[in-house]
Amino acid sequence: YLAAYLKEREATNPANTLMLQAGDLVGASPPVSALLQDEPTIRFMNELGFDVGTIGNHEFDEGVAEMKRLIYGGSNPKTEKYEAKYGKFTGSTMDYVVANVVDDKNEPILPPYVVKEVGGAK
Repeated sequence: YLAAYLKEREATNPANTLMLQAGDLVGASPPVSALLQDEPTIRFMNELGFDVGTIGNHEFDEGVAEMKRLIYGGSNPKTEKYEAKYGKFTGSTMDYVVANVVDDKNEPILPPYVVKEVGGAK
């Protein structure tokens, strides 16, 4: 229902619509996603066509490296055996931003913003 609703709303004004998500996509997930390191959730969000997202506290549940793997793609020992069936996990297709999280070198872990063009304007 959610996917159909979002696609329907976007279709009413596709040139001027951005789909955004506010984080906490992973973590307290249904077992079907959690058992596969939340890769199904990211694949589903890719299918919905979200444009920009951010991270919530649950994206850190398994550490920064795993969070970045979910964003940028890559293998996890717990899911490698499923790659033959589902393909290599390529990560998220949406841009991720966060302006208030830095690593131990005081560097941002993700870009603080992204500029998108909507309806010919940036």
